[in-house]
Amino acid sequence: MNKTDDKKGTKQLLLYILFLSILLIAVILTSVSFYRLVDVSKTSPTNEPESNPTKIIKVVYKTGPDIQPSVDKVIPGYKSEIKEFTVNNISDTKVQYNIKWQNVYNNFTSNNLVYYIEINGKEIASGVLPKTDQVILDNVEIEPGSIHYIKAYVEFINQGHEQNEDMNCTFAGVLIVDNV
Repeated sequence: MNKTDDKKGTKQLLLYILFLSILLIAVILTSVSFYRLVDVSKTSPTNEPESNPTKIIKVVYKTGPDIQPSVDKVIPGYKSEIKEFTVNNISDTKVQYNIKWQNVYNNFTSNNLVYYIEINGKEIASGVLPKTDQVILDNVEIEPGSIHYIKAYVEFINQGHEQNEDMNCTFAGVLIVDNV
């Protein structure tokens, strides 16, 4: 066996290890999806119940509230996994709720990283991902006993040309639902 074969074998081994590492990371990140049940009742910033505790919604996150893993080193055309959750009005009266981005970190320089929110199969909101925490849907009404099926995802728009200004940029955030 000569040095050329050794170099070729070493290169193949390194590529194989890199492929296995990427595959392992993908499997671990995929398995992080979980179901989470959160009761959200009308509360003040100190978590003290306000005057009308009968307006209660339940929020069930099928895949968690955060855009995870962070949108990190993505290429134009990237589309995140779809986040699914439900808002269930378990009270006997109409309730309004907000959907907001919280714990936001966004160092993208262009406006090419956007979000889409769909309720019961209809696109309700979309826009450029914020740089700070922000309400993106406010005063959404839900009838007593109703359930809203919500989907959200993030996309890095491909402009058809180099988008180097957003190389190595990161977005991370959590979608939160709360009573109005």
